[in-house]
Amino acid sequence: MKRLQVLAVLIVVPFLTFADSSGKQLQRFFDGSGRHSALPVVDLSAPEAAFLVPLAVPGAALPAPVLAPKSIPPLPPVVSSPDSSESVDPNDLAETIREMLLLRDQNDAENQELAGAVVGLADFLRQVYVRDVNGKELRDGALQGMLQALDPHSHLFNPKEWKDFKISLQGSLGGIGATLMKQGRDGPVLVKFPIPNGPASHAGINAGDLILKINDEKTDGMNLDEAVTKIRGDPGTSVTLTVRSTGGDKLGAPRQVVIKRAQVTTPNIYFAMVAPSVGYIAIQTFDSNCAQEFKKALDKLNGQGMKKLVIDLRDDPGGSVDQVVKIAGYFLKAGQTVITMKGQHASESHITEADGVYTNLPVVVLINEGSASASEILGGALQDTKRAKLVGSHSYGKGSVQTMRENIPEPGYAIKYTIARYYLPSGRGIEGEKSGEGGLTPDVPVEITFKEAADVSEYKYACLMGQKPAKSVTDKVLEKALEALRVAPPSSK
Repeated sequence: MKRLQVLAVLIVVPFLTFADSSGKQLQRFFDGSGRHSALPVVDLSAPEAAFLVPLAVPGAALPAPVLAPKSIPPLPPVVSSPDSSESVDPNDLAETIREMLLLRDQNDAENQELAGAVVGLADFLRQVYVRDVNGKELRDGALQGMLQALDPHSHLFNPKEWKDFKISLQGSLGGIGATLMKQGRDGPVLVKFPIPNGPASHAGINAGDLILKINDEKTDGMNLDEAVTKIRGDPGTSVTLTVRSTGGDKLGAPRQVVIKRAQVTTPNIYFAMVAPSVGYIAIQTFDSNCAQEFKKALDKLNGQGMKKLVIDLRDDPGGSVDQVVKIAGYFLKAGQTVITMKGQHASESHITEADGVYTNLPVVVLINEGSASASEILGGALQDTKRAKLVGSHSYGKGSVQTMRENIPEPGYAIKYTIARYYLPSGRGIEGEKSGEGGLTPDVPVEITFKEAADVSEYKYACLMGQKPAKSVTDKVLEKALEALRVAPPSSK
């Protein structure tokens, strides 16, 4: 099955809420010193804008640094440009490239060659391109290309994107209420599941619809950050999508749909007994209270006679690493490594301190292409320590840690870049590579159709909301999990 890049997974949960290892949460976003404020290191899961509808909780806390480098090169001076429409001299473009690389020795031959190549191309394009271009346009494109050449998670935020991102951390932005994916790097955005009675559903968006344009901008080639940033906005405002239905053997004609943005929230954890002696817990994201909620669910299921457990991490884009470590600790013995983060300047391992309460409980974990970051840490740690089998399809492959710096290349801008990668107890990495490596491979692979996956998502959403599902569905992945636990699966859910 072709791997899917997840654009937005389950809309419901706190957008970015993290805690440090002591449980204390930071209340400040900027250090107040002015120019290049170093922002906290955060696990941005799937792309940092994984949720189209952040939780409506003002003042969402920010994380303490997860990985502090031993030494950081001095930051470059700010490049001032009061007039955003003013052209930037090609030499300033070359200087910005040097600054972005945090270069101190500008006489280095390799650095001079890099700057010269950029300036040379800029000069050439000024002379031959079909329209007039200015230096700032070329500079921003060069910097964005430099960052994205390194990995898909590094990104240059222009002033509007950076402003929207900071607002989103306070839970102020809304979205369209749909689970979305991006099929292939250059393909359009695909709607996996519009939540019932949500903005997208009310506007006539269906599972399987292709989003060809966002406000007249084509989604082909648009990276995940850009697509989500353009879809999100203030609640009550509208976004215009050009969509095309994929039902039947033929594609429908493109049509424009205007959707009013809104904030939509749902509970984060759903649990139930799905078979005699088998408990089931679905996690939507690893928010700041996830471990506590998970433990309560475990204890309640244990009181109902649970002897085996299924943990459902399908379409869970990640979240707090601290929460994952706590949850993994419920099933591991003291001294076992859950995850190690390694960067150029430092490394850090999370190791369990005591035996967990459920170290002998048989466990199966469900994953799919929407399981990313923290989900992959939990699933991979339990798989590597032989505590659980993985059932489903190959996971997303997001195993890196990003941090941010504002005011680069000038005030109002910011950059996000990777400083570390996750490594599981066996030493294998999670991050997806161009070679195809990365992500988690299930012990029991299960192939399902897009429609089957959408039906299961709709069923799970109804259960999460405490509603009666509109129809019964057969969850083939859950059935295989029960078989792995050697339990006869029910005829239908």
